[in-house]
Amino acid sequence: MSSCSVGYSAYGRVEDGETVSIRSTRLLKTCIRVSKGDEVIHENKFWRIFGFFFGCLLIGVAFRWLEHNEDGIQISIR
Repeated sequence: MSSCSVGYSAYGRVEDGETVSIRSTRLLKTCIRVSKGDEVIHENKFWRIFGFFFGCLLIGVAFRWLEHNEDGIQISIR
């Protein structure tokens, strides 16, 4: 990942030349956490919930529990 967008307050807590650690997701290309040593500068708290629902959606489509037809999305448990 070449860049990570954070708010001004997080940006202001880091000075030039300081080393920070960035944790990101590979699939969604999202910055999850920016930290300086043990101090957390920025953290995206809801990425796990989003990832969980996205994974459930993919599993539902793979097992054909979720299907799309003319009337919309249909849920069927077989």
